[in-house]
Amino acid sequence: MNNDSSYIQNLIQFLSSHLSAERLERIHYALNNRTRYMTLVLENMFQEHNASAVVRTAECFGVQDIHTIENLRVFKPTSTIAMGASKWLSFYQHTTTLNAYEALRQKGYYIVATSPSPQSYTPSTLPLNQPVALVFGTEGIGLSSDALAHADAFLYIPMYGLTQSFNVSVSAALCVSKIIERMREQALYWQLNEREYEQLLLEWLRAAVSGSAELEKRLLSMQL
Repeated sequence: MNNDSSYIQNLIQFLSSHLSAERLERIHYALNNRTRYMTLVLENMFQEHNASAVVRTAECFGVQDIHTIENLRVFKPTSTIAMGASKWLSFYQHTTTLNAYEALRQKGYYIVATSPSPQSYTPSTLPLNQPVALVFGTEGIGLSSDALAHADAFLYIPMYGLTQSFNVSVSAALCVSKIIERMREQALYWQLNEREYEQLLLEWLRAAVSGSAELEKRLLSMQL
């Protein structure tokens, strides 16, 4: 694969020409609203409907990256619920919770486990002075002892009824919605940088344009 900057620019222009103006505008709109300032971490989330709903939530709110921890269960969202959202996201698989946390900390993330701890923040009070990784567990079981013991902070959603918990996909939607809203209101560098924007644009064009692989071969042969 040619990674030359001028070739990538030419490829982006070439593939863009095979989309309607409306479709291309929508792609750029989504990229301008994409973020890696928040990421989601899903520990052994094996229920397909929950996995799919969380994936769809992430895409709808512009969260680009999802980290999955699969030491006990395989993460398998279903296309009928995810509604094609997964092809616009970046997934990172980890074999253990501690490995996931280490990788996230190396990228500067503040790791926040969802748990009704007495010291928990709410989506309205969580500090946003550095990128945050929200960690969710599986339905009915919650997070592992490792996930809780090694988190930097905890997050819970205040409830005022008799029921003690939300469905995990609902919890994810409520947390992400509020935190994204706060991120956008504050003077944070939450958007993609120029390099990330270009890389994702090319990935998305390859996914959106029918026969993109053949078109790319044609462009490469024209430039030889």
